[in-house]
Amino acid sequence: MAAPSASTQHSERLLRTILRIVPGPALFTALWCFVIILALNALQLLGAVASKITLVIIPLALAVLLSMLLNPVVDLIQRWIPKLPRGISAIVVVIAFFGIALTAVSIAITELIGSAQNLSGFVDQSIQVLSEWLKNTPLNINSDFLGEIQMKATEWIQSNWQSITNNAVALGSNVAAMGTSTLLLILGLIYFLADGKKIWRWVVKLLPKFAEEPTYQAFRRGAKSLGSYVRTMLLVACFDATIIGLASFFLGVPLLIPIVILIFLGVFIPLVGPVITGLIVILVALAGKGVSTAVLLAIIVFATQQIDANVLQPLLLGNAVNIHPLAVLIAITVGSSVFGLIGMVFAVPVVALINTVMRYYVGQDPFPELGEDITLEGVASSTNDNDLPEPQSDIK
Repeated sequence: MAAPSASTQHSERLLRTILRIVPGPALFTALWCFVIILALNALQLLGAVASKITLVIIPLALAVLLSMLLNPVVDLIQRWIPKLPRGISAIVVVIAFFGIALTAVSIAITELIGSAQNLSGFVDQSIQVLSEWLKNTPLNINSDFLGEIQMKATEWIQSNWQSITNNAVALGSNVAAMGTSTLLLILGLIYFLADGKKIWRWVVKLLPKFAEEPTYQAFRRGAKSLGSYVRTMLLVACFDATIIGLASFFLGVPLLIPIVILIFLGVFIPLVGPVITGLIVILVALAGKGVSTAVLLAIIVFATQQIDANVLQPLLLGNAVNIHPLAVLIAITVGSSVFGLIGMVFAVPVVALINTVMRYYVGQDPFPELGEDITLEGVASSTNDNDLPEPQSDIK
């Protein structure tokens, strides 16, 4: 056996000296800090690259989330008609989904455009009603102070509404980019529904051999977590829109359809969205029907959101998305600062996926009932991959 070189001996002596001088815990902490700094720099670089190709990333990310929602429907069709090719089932489901979605969106846009100015006017009027009510309370708030708050609130509403309008015009003007993204979304969704397992198998095969099976098992859990999250948010959005919409209808609150649309969409921005849309609904009720109706509707909105947070979501999600509310707030803040509104929508699903995958890697399997009997090789043997390239890693 060859003797170690002089440089190797010098390195060993240097390492032993460092270990004698620096306490073990301090060295361990320093190494972890170095790893965290590297990870943050990698995330910053990834965010910078992703921000340049949002027209590709956002449609594909939407396609992944929608595939989690629609995949059970495709599976159901396959059980009903076993001889029907899965690709045909996927196309039928996608056409039906986008047909329903486009009809609902067209109705929503028509209603929102027709009532946008009324909505702004109702919010402005509600601020005036609230100011008058506060002046007559025992608090005896100064009218000049209330007038200044009202003026600033009105200016904020008008300026933000103008910003929303300008963004909508700018978005509509880029027809070619929107068309490309929409086509990518539709085709990506069809492929994910039809060949999702084969696509993911091909991706995993790009990894070193020793990492293939753990990665496959980890992301099996991640897919279950994402699916549970998407389906739960859809059910919660329908529940909120139905309860608050019916309450608004029976209380005679104006702008019923825009209210239902706002409540439904607000659910998909956790923590922040329901609060903002709930406040808008209460302000509309205050302006349209007075303080008593607004207070009653506020109680209903609060009770509905509490049922969501404490009954529906824990019951439906279970252990699928086990994230602390502070982590949710941080994720939404980071997502909105990097990608705007779409970042707020995707923040929680991405964190839920990362959380589930990392928990599996460190030995805290969030879905032990899945087991590991379905392996990557088992999937390979049960699928026809003649039309799919299968790269093999050189790293063993």
